[in-house]
Amino acid sequence: MTFCQTSQQFLPHQPDLSKADVDVQEIPATRGDSGLCNNLQPCQDTYINPRNRVRNFTARQPHAHLNMKSTTVAIAKPLSKLSLVIPAVSAVLLAAGSALASGNTAYGVPTPPGPFVVPVPSKILPEPWRVPGKEFSTYPDLNSANNQAIGQSMFWDGLGGVQDAKVYSNIFQLDALAYSSDALFHAVLERRTNLLLSFVGDSGGNSVYAINPYGNISIWATNHTVWSGPPASFDLDALEIWGPELVVANRFSLQGDVSPDGTQPASVMNDNGTVKYTPLDIATAIGAPQLADDIDLDGLMVFGDELLFSIQPIGGFDGGEIWHWTGGAAPAEFLKFGKNLLTSDPDDLITWNTGFNIQDYFAHQGYTINSENIDAIEAASTVPGPLPLLGVGTAFGLSRKLRRRIEGARLLTKG
Repeated sequence: MTFCQTSQQFLPHQPDLSKADVDVQEIPATRGDSGLCNNLQPCQDTYINPRNRVRNFTARQPHAHLNMKSTTVAIAKPLSKLSLVIPAVSAVLLAAGSALASGNTAYGVPTPPGPFVVPVPSKILPEPWRVPGKEFSTYPDLNSANNQAIGQSMFWDGLGGVQDAKVYSNIFQLDALAYSSDALFHAVLERRTNLLLSFVGDSGGNSVYAINPYGNISIWATNHTVWSGPPASFDLDALEIWGPELVVANRFSLQGDVSPDGTQPASVMNDNGTVKYTPLDIATAIGAPQLADDIDLDGLMVFGDELLFSIQPIGGFDGGEIWHWTGGAAPAEFLKFGKNLLTSDPDDLITWNTGFNIQDYFAHQGYTINSENIDAIEAASTVPGPLPLLGVGTAFGLSRKLRRRIEGARLLTKG
């Protein structure tokens, strides 16, 4: 984030939490969900792309939901008079959230999400129920009644509850969600946060993985964390977080990279109905303008004109690439994020290009993913402290102020 930038990058072998003003202790914590996905029959729809493509949407096969692996959370000791109080409160809140996970039957019922934290660059990964403004879509698109609903997104509380959010198109599947100034966008570039990724198929019932700057992988959200009663073919396909509660994204992409009415090619849409970037823009940025008629943007983060994005496999690309693009005539560059733990060089960072074998990297840390195709990109980190005691209203206010400060700083920089 612009307001937290420092001259020293947050490299894996140079942790810099000085801006957070905390002492960090890591403790092992186990968080698990139980239950099996419903054994629903696969279904198949035909999607007709106005750009002369026809695709079959086949629901994924049923799979058993697996318990989450042991992961790591961090409790901070604020250097203040509250240093003895806040860690205890934070620990209680974390324990309560773990116990309540997957217990809601609808959004906030019976347990509302929160208290919320704000996005701060660090390696501390907050639980989903502590992150405000969570919106997602599935593949194929579903509504909260578990019926197919083209273009539908849903809000999720991180405790298993969902509710319908917005229909972005009545014709085309929703493919990606973002905000015009995504929180922690630049913290990803600086390797000072946790990168969140979802892969096609949600292997093992895991919807979202987290990768920290040191290259360590953990599970951030399972299918049941997102939706306590997910269908057997549940596949999270788009993700946006850190917005005010129950407020939808203002940047999005549809399957096939078209406008909501199908009249224009569009890789990234603005919420006012205008096209921000076309497939030709994206194809040219990645050095493959010949793919403009077939490009399909998949994962997405946005900050002004800048994008972090992935695409569906096409023309030699396997779908596991992540590009950073500043917009305009500048070429997009592959993201470098996370220490590559398969090498001994402390300065060897993961380059998210076609050559990086994501499945092997995940397998090295005990995780099995059946596809390298990234279908959602986000980021999450925070610093535990007094905020949970301030309540939901204060969290919303701080979140809005942070977005305004980020946007203002970027405008001044461009000026």
